[in-house]
Amino acid sequence: MSLQVRVLAFFILFLISIAGPVAALNGPDAESESGDAAGDGGIKISKKATTVKTSPGGNGPNHSPTGGNQQNAQQSIEMAQEGKPADDEKGDKWVDPATGMAFVWVIGGNYKMGCHDKALFSSCIPDEKPQHDVVLDCFWMGAHEVTQKQWAMIMNDNPSDFDDLGENCPVENVSWHDIQKFIKRLNDKHEGKYRFRLPTECEWEYACRNAGEDQKYPGAKPLDGIAWYLDNSGKHPHPVGRKKPNGLGLYDMAGNVWEWCQDVYAPDAYEFHKKHNPCFTGEGQPYRVIRGGGWYSEKKELRTRNRGYFPPGAKYHDLGFRLVRED
Repeated sequence: MSLQVRVLAFFILFLISIAGPVAALNGPDAESESGDAAGDGGIKISKKATTVKTSPGGNGPNHSPTGGNQQNAQQSIEMAQEGKPADDEKGDKWVDPATGMAFVWVIGGNYKMGCHDKALFSSCIPDEKPQHDVVLDCFWMGAHEVTQKQWAMIMNDNPSDFDDLGENCPVENVSWHDIQKFIKRLNDKHEGKYRFRLPTECEWEYACRNAGEDQKYPGAKPLDGIAWYLDNSGKHPHPVGRKKPNGLGLYDMAGNVWEWCQDVYAPDAYEFHKKHNPCFTGEGQPYRVIRGGGWYSEKKELRTRNRGYFPPGAKYHDLGFRLVRED
């Protein structure tokens, strides 16, 4: 056999030897563009990565404002026009045009209100019991305590003892009755479009605990990072929002100033709570609930479950409030 023939035969055999592997990669058993091929040992080889885009708040690649979701999209548009987000827009913000107060959308839900006897909360006291199930609707919660500036915009005065520390410090030295007058004037200014009130005790604790989580203090540790209290305040309040917020974006839920709630206080109030949106209104009780602790409070008073109380006419330089906006 001539040299040329031998070379040609060798070349043909070489082509035949590689034909099998080529067919294995490109034949009918090959991986598709969107699939996976399993090789020896279960290893999966992906030829192409695919990115799926979803709309904000969507539930997957098929979530769109057309077809079966058209009604939901229209509902979201209507809610946004009313200044109210859809239920899946947790943490959305709304700003009161009259005062500049910021509010955070809190998704309602079920939680166990009050204190229990597990080791983490062994400092429970009797008026924080019994722990009980509460169901809350969604609501707007003030991101900050109401400031001296915001109070003055509505009431044309500043009752605060610490009026020399800046207008962005929380307003204090206001009674529960004073706050009702503030709320009435604020509501009148909006002519019924928006309505405000104090949070119920259940709403306050739910929001403080990051929508009902089992937390001893609101937000990240250490406590000095989230709260002004006796150990770090210098014995005076501070401008709102200087510490870290909790998981919902709410600031100063512990410390700075105590916060009035809507409820009447009673040591056994939890025994009378209904399950859905409770607010204790017991007859003949002389006190209203306060929550959160203040700049002069000890650490134990800043617990998420701790309850305080004052007569509704009381004023104190450690006592302020934040608001809820009703839908």
